[in-house]
Amino acid sequence: MQVEHKIQSRAGPLSLQLAQVPKMLSLFRCEWAPSAFIVSFKLETDTDILLTKARAALQKYHVHAVVANELHTRKTKVVVVMADSEREVRKEKPDSCVEKPLVEYLVEHHLSYINGGGDHNVIFASDDGRTRAMDTAAIIPLVRPGHDIFSVSAPNSVRAEGVTPADDSS
Repeated sequence: MQVEHKIQSRAGPLSLQLAQVPKMLSLFRCEWAPSAFIVSFKLETDTDILLTKARAALQKYHVHAVVANELHTRKTKVVVVMADSEREVRKEKPDSCVEKPLVEYLVEHHLSYINGGGDHNVIFASDDGRTRAMDTAAIIPLVRPGHDIFSVSAPNSVRAEGVTPADDSS
């Protein structure tokens, strides 16, 4: 007896066709959270096009910053592209991670944004449509060793992901 929906392994190779979905960053920035400080991420394998694409994403999606990272150096350095600046951020020590100085830099700009009239949320948005939102109270622990990294699974619902930054107290 053959089960109707079982795929036979000897039937040959399988193929999967995926449909593209629209990018939501611009809608998110302009309509859903127009006063939020939004950071997008751009990952590329080609150094020559990385910053060009990051600058284009800044304009296209109307975000405040784009964290541009190259696939093979993404754990050691990134470039934060903003409308008026570009800054390379590197991990501070060989045994540390790039996230700590990156979050510190983004928190600094977020606080400046808040003081200039923005709201108190930072939204980390990715081209793949996932977003992580944090209010300032949730971000500040990120720059201190030993605290959990937080993400938002639903509006105003912060939960710990269980990822702890490297302790750099040595």
